[in-house]
Amino acid sequence: MMSLQDYIYLHREHTDWVTQVEWIPEIGLVTSSLDTTIKVWDIARERMTHVCSHHTKGVHAFVWCKAYSLFASCGMERDVTIWQGNTGRKLGELRGHTSSVTSIALDERLNQVVGGSL
Repeated sequence: MMSLQDYIYLHREHTDWVTQVEWIPEIGLVTSSLDTTIKVWDIARERMTHVCSHHTKGVHAFVWCKAYSLFASCGMERDVTIWQGNTGRKLGELRGHTSSVTSIALDERLNQVVGGSL
């Protein structure tokens, strides 16, 4: 469980609203923000291990694909970004939305990522 001190630490590292916080056992604590970044944290060592800065606008959400160690993330842009979880390296984009992508889901059985927009 996160304490108030942990919250303050995470909040200081983002410069805008935090949009999602998720514990992923293989990676650590992952946070996304409207400051255009997704950050991966090693809570035990109290430090960031990776910063995904592939977005040019705010990030709304992300999903983790354990089978391939990949993230898919979405935000105010009209694309879904695919990136390597352990290195932060961008692998590609899924394009086709006509407005910002506000949500994202993963079906690991079918290896499909689905993005939703308004």
